[in-house]
Amino acid sequence: VVLKTVFMLWKLILYLVILIKIFSYIRNNKQNKSLKELIEKMKEFILKWYPVILAFICLLYSVGLGIAGRTEEAQYSAHWPGTILLFALAIRQRRKS
Repeated sequence: VVLKTVFMLWKLILYLVILIKIFSYIRNNKQNKSLKELIEKMKEFILKWYPVILAFICLLYSVGLGIAGRTEEAQYSAHWPGTILLFALAIRQRRKS
């Protein structure tokens, strides 16, 4: 259930980012950038910042559990954002070396 909720939140954030980028592209059409360039920029953004986005979603999930009164589950899931960010740092350091 937890993993399913996190996955649904991740998809929602991803769709929101895509919609924001598309609307900003439509609004700033004066720059004459192609849709392919926009998609490429969105891809770069998501590949660069996905650990932070995922950690933020996990943080919101933990806070939601705490507000709902499920303190044990909130304390358990409160460790996820830090773990995600630490693993992302370790993986990126290994890639560069």
